[in-house]
Amino acid sequence: MDPEMNRNLSDLLHKKIKPRTAHDLDMYLALLRAAASLKAAKVSRNHHKEGLLKAATSSSTAAKGSKDDEGLLEEASSTSAKGSHDVVLTRKASSTAAKGSEKDKTTDTVAKGGSILPPKRTEVKQQIIQKISEYFRQSKTSIRPKAVLRASTEGSKDDKGLLKPSTEGSKDDERLLKASTEGSKDDEGLLKASMAEQASGKEKNDEVAEFVKFLLDNSLDSIISDQIDSLRKELEYLIAFLMDLPDNCWGDLFWISSDIKAASIKAASFHHVDDLSELEAGKNQISDLLKEIYLLKARVILGRLDNSSKDGLMVPMKDELKPLVQVLEFLQSLSFDPPKKKQAEEKLLLSHAEIVSKGLKSLIYSIHETELTKEVVKKMKLSLSWLLAKIYLINAELKLIELLSQKANLVSNMVNQIECLREELRFLRTFLMDNMDIEANIGDQKLLLTHLEAVYSLLFSLISSFLYNEMATESSVSLPRLLGHIKLIKAEAILVEHRTHQIGLMGPMKDLFQELGFFITFLYYPRPSWMYEEKKELILSKSKAVANEAASLIFLFRNDMKRGDMANEFSKLIDKIVHLKPKIKEIFLQIPESLHSNLPMMTNGLNLISSLLEDMRKLLKCEPSSISSVKHVIKMLDSGFESLKGFLLFTAEQHNDDEEIKDLCTYISHVVYEAEYMIDSFVVKVEFVWHFMLWVYFALEDITFAKEKVKEIQKENKFDTKYCSVTKTSFHVPPQATSGATDELLVELEDQKEIIIDCLTQGRVDLDIIAIVGMPGLGKTTLAKEVYDCPSVSHSFHIRAWCRLSQVYDPREVLLNILGHFAGITGSIHEMTCDKLQEQLYEFLKGIRYLVIIDELWDINQWDKLKGSFPNDDNGSRILVTCRTSNLVCQAKPDSFVHSLQLFSDLESWKFLEKKVFYPDACPPTLQEVGKQISSHCRGLPIAISMIGGLLANTERRLDWWEEVEKNLSYGNFIVDPYMHVLEFCYEQLPAHLKPCFLYFAAFPEGKEIPVWKLLRLWVAEGFVQKTESQMLEDVAEGYLLDLINRNLVIIAKRRSVGGVKKCLVHELLWEFCIAKAKDEKFMQLMQQYGEFSTTCHRLCICSTPEQFVMSKPSDPCVRCLLFFASNGVSPRQLSDISFISQKFQLLRVLNLEGIIMGNSFLAGLEILVLLRYLALRGSVYFVPSSIANLSKLETFIVMRNRHTYEVTLPSTFWSMRRLRHVHIKNIGDFSLQNCEFEDSSQLDNMQTLSCPILCCGKHTEKILRRLPNLRKLKCIFGKYLGSSRECNDVPAFELLTHLESLNITYWGQIRYSSVFDFPHNLKKLSLSRFRLPWIEMSTIGRLTNLEVLKLLDRAFEGQHWDIRKGEFLKLKYLKLEDLDIVLWFAGYDSFPCLQQLVLQRCKKLEEVPSSFRDIVTLQSIEVICCNFSAEISAMKIQEEQQIMGNKKLKVLINL
Repeated sequence: MDPEMNRNLSDLLHKKIKPRTAHDLDMYLALLRAAASLKAAKVSRNHHKEGLLKAATSSSTAAKGSKDDEGLLEEASSTSAKGSHDVVLTRKASSTAAKGSEKDKTTDTVAKGGSILPPKRTEVKQQIIQKISEYFRQSKTSIRPKAVLRASTEGSKDDKGLLKPSTEGSKDDERLLKASTEGSKDDEGLLKASMAEQASGKEKNDEVAEFVKFLLDNSLDSIISDQIDSLRKELEYLIAFLMDLPDNCWGDLFWISSDIKAASIKAASFHHVDDLSELEAGKNQISDLLKEIYLLKARVILGRLDNSSKDGLMVPMKDELKPLVQVLEFLQSLSFDPPKKKQAEEKLLLSHAEIVSKGLKSLIYSIHETELTKEVVKKMKLSLSWLLAKIYLINAELKLIELLSQKANLVSNMVNQIECLREELRFLRTFLMDNMDIEANIGDQKLLLTHLEAVYSLLFSLISSFLYNEMATESSVSLPRLLGHIKLIKAEAILVEHRTHQIGLMGPMKDLFQELGFFITFLYYPRPSWMYEEKKELILSKSKAVANEAASLIFLFRNDMKRGDMANEFSKLIDKIVHLKPKIKEIFLQIPESLHSNLPMMTNGLNLISSLLEDMRKLLKCEPSSISSVKHVIKMLDSGFESLKGFLLFTAEQHNDDEEIKDLCTYISHVVYEAEYMIDSFVVKVEFVWHFMLWVYFALEDITFAKEKVKEIQKENKFDTKYCSVTKTSFHVPPQATSGATDELLVELEDQKEIIIDCLTQGRVDLDIIAIVGMPGLGKTTLAKEVYDCPSVSHSFHIRAWCRLSQVYDPREVLLNILGHFAGITGSIHEMTCDKLQEQLYEFLKGIRYLVIIDELWDINQWDKLKGSFPNDDNGSRILVTCRTSNLVCQAKPDSFVHSLQLFSDLESWKFLEKKVFYPDACPPTLQEVGKQISSHCRGLPIAISMIGGLLANTERRLDWWEEVEKNLSYGNFIVDPYMHVLEFCYEQLPAHLKPCFLYFAAFPEGKEIPVWKLLRLWVAEGFVQKTESQMLEDVAEGYLLDLINRNLVIIAKRRSVGGVKKCLVHELLWEFCIAKAKDEKFMQLMQQYGEFSTTCHRLCICSTPEQFVMSKPSDPCVRCLLFFASNGVSPRQLSDISFISQKFQLLRVLNLEGIIMGNSFLAGLEILVLLRYLALRGSVYFVPSSIANLSKLETFIVMRNRHTYEVTLPSTFWSMRRLRHVHIKNIGDFSLQNCEFEDSSQLDNMQTLSCPILCCGKHTEKILRRLPNLRKLKCIFGKYLGSSRECNDVPAFELLTHLESLNITYWGQIRYSSVFDFPHNLKKLSLSRFRLPWIEMSTIGRLTNLEVLKLLDRAFEGQHWDIRKGEFLKLKYLKLEDLDIVLWFAGYDSFPCLQQLVLQRCKKLEEVPSSFRDIVTLQSIEVICCNFSAEISAMKIQEEQQIMGNKKLKVLINL
């Protein structure tokens, strides 16, 4: 800004040439911005000019351009005045009030209110334009005529709209709130251009204060100086807000800025007077202007609140805040355009409006100024709800006044009804203004507000139809219904008043409040069409009569509370309601029969209620708009169920046999199941609001009944605390799991193990069969597994394989399983028929000495289908079989060696039990006698002893508790089933949270080794896992599994690299127990045949062919979990149409269809299943549709793809799925971000595991990683995209993943690095493949201080020498080298100080294992597979040296 500009601005202010139009004010604002920028920058004159040009270019759009542009803006401003006569509230209404008549939009507005006019603005505007236009001449106007007209007439489609309660808000409202705090990209550019040189906001504030003082300099006499001071203060706030706005603002920003400018110009129009009459008029004008400005300030504050630092606390009020912009405009319009005829009633109405306006303004100011807490926000929210309720009633009355002024157009009976309606609204308004105390009885008030909101919706719809001549028949019918609705709400409001103040309440009347709410819902909420039948209409008529009687009785009571017969009248009324409601429930409350008939009997109420409470709270927090109509009743349910949680928690901690307590727990569980069904049905739009609300009242009665029963039980002292907390239950993850029954049992089987090893490694040279025979639970599998892993056995055979059979025999799956031990299963092998697979296996085994173990052979037919696959080459090959009877082995090969396992003797049983409970210590003398009795009840069965041992080891070692155990076991029916009673007792002693987890093993095929990661995520999705503050759900679930393992109920099938469990299963006896128990308790329905698909359960597990499943098309609306396992293997050629699932099972939470091939198109209708938490599919899909984002609750997403497909693309909507925790795309998932821009908030904070994305080079990958801030496990492909010629030299920024613990990377392409990775410091497990890096780069990995597992696979590193440097791999416990060309490996004596396992596989050039490994005292095993003979010798030598030093536990396994 040059001196001339300074002089011109000073001249304008000195001459008091005040703004008279919005254009004039825009010019002043541009100059103010420039002046503020000039003062802050303090730069040279040339720089001043440059800054002025930037400011003028970006901020003075309204002041630039021709007279046509000026006229256009005036036209745009006046457009909003049209059509406002019939509408109480539009954006145009407030603009009209500010702008006035057509001749002079601004000055006539002032005149309309009796303003004292200044001299006419003859050439004022032209004078201003002439003086400063030269500074804007380089700028081109950015006002586009069409855009201006579109913005100014925006919302004209809503001319017929009324002030309606809204929880969503319009898009314009959202733009206002967002624009006023954040601004668009254009706004950011504007601010950078016009105010880039400001050092702070102080200069701007100084300029604003000076300008406002200038505006009010000629104001009225000092007698009203207080008003002028208030006006000055508020104008400074609004003008400062205007200076931060862009000139090119549209929508709500345009209207709010127009209103502020109009108010500022009006303030500038006041001048000094001497006449007292003029002074009084001026005071009135300033008073009116202050009211207007207060509301404007409230609108501005409201906008700025949306993204303020208080946003977290304001979340509960979001719904109430959204309609406030519209409400403020309505209140502002009342001050400008009140009803013309002010009768006494209208005056009272307007006085109420002014009171509400002040209250609303005060509340908004307090939100802005008060330090908020949760309690303060709750009170503010309720206050705001009541203010809105009053405003809606005022608005409705105004519309009815307008409607009654058109009596000529109404039928006479309608006039009477409308007058009655107005009278009812007047009563409600007056009542609410006088009686509501928001500090007391909050629950009743919220329910009343919920019912009022329903009335508003009907009321405004009806008024709209009358006002705009949409007098359809249904509208005239609705009026009497609306009157009946309001009558009941009046009665409800009276009850709220009396319940709040405890005025004259009597017993029956206290019970009437909830019943009245029930009838309001039943009679007047929108109902489905099926209700209108003759039988149902009769019940409706009776209900309406009872409801009207209740309302009349309440009105009578209010007028005469001292009548002696009122208690009797209320009692009679309650009796009528009690007799009527069961009929209503029977006829109208339609809940599927299958829900009640198949509810699980297991009383795991604590898990159920905890899961339901968490779901309801997430629903209230994350989806408020979708449930706005039922939000309050869901909160009532939440409160009710929370009150029962304590009882269930207490009963879960003890094993009380009282039948009344058990029955009550079952009753509560069934209420919870029903609540879960109804809430989910409402969310997926299966249930009407009416049906859901009706059910809520019955559910609340059930909860009340349960609470009363709990009080009775507590009063009668029926809680048996004698054995309370005997079970040591904790939610922390145990440090490690024992191997179940295995370790101690092996000690007992050591002699028998040597017998089997001798038979395998010695004797005849022809193919021989050795059998381990015995009843279930004797340890056949345990013994066979120990023999299989024995080093002497592995040294004796070239290759070994293990397979387990089940009663549902699938020869193809067994053949693939055996082949998988010998060679990789390629796509061509996977597609072979059973006969081809037999030939393939035979050819592979030909000439090789092999050992195959077949665990649990059930019948001779199974052997007959397999025996042709095993060649007899007289080379000492062996087949080891476990089975239940020796006859079966004799049929297979009469001269086979049969080793029979026997039951333990009493002494052996006691010694085994003692080890299970006390090892390495001995049993205390006080427990020995009862301990021997307990072991004798197990009848010598090792698995039964193990289970009892697991129970006793995890409970307090008290004599009274052991005696109780012995007493329970002695009650068993040992003639019918000598062992099942032991299993039943151990199951009953499980903590409540472990029972469903244990029974879930019934869902998996017998003998199936279950991946732990899958099992845990299913438990989490089912809601079995209780959330804790300090642990993630998956960690808690792992603690549950380890607890079951330590109780000897679950077997570890495969361990992880460094402890932990990778795969698990249950013993066949326990599996059979789980099957029977799951069926008895209706926990899960298992189906294996086509004809069985007629009945369902809460969980449905199907084991059949895909063809049978598709043909049967099972269906049940109540099924929450659907698991499918193919009974005959899965062939990639079998494509199945499973689109019916989305229609037949809409309430699914868990869907596992990995056993069915769905082809190359995604599951049709998947977006309907919005409740899914776990989804696993298999197919040849190449992309996941964008509709996957509809599954907003999804936590685990798995796509298993066929081997001949390669890449699948995830949509950009994937990033909106905020609850995702685990995503597995096999083989590869491609994230596409090239055409998508995301906000910073578009990240998946809950994501923990991800596999297997393609991560390309550069910023693309960085974008992905930044959106996964809490990722713990990542398996990925890194390299160039398919079809790309560019090689990648930029390593992904893995250091961004600060929580990453496990990383598995495979590289595509040719690469050479001088330096490579920067890994996160938390990394514990690392696997690299195909990088072909020089060994010198290993130092980067060696310095990772927390690394415990390292796998270098498939040419991850290249070169002949690897030299370990000092100080590297200090915490490494597991090291695997596979397919590397290393020759020489050097390590010092202090290398790998914590190493436990070393695996060398196909490192055929490696000469030896470093001799320094003999000094690693932690070393437990060395496995050498297909390596150089010298490497094998060096490993065995290390074992010998370790044994000399005392380490007898080191195992060396050599596989040829």
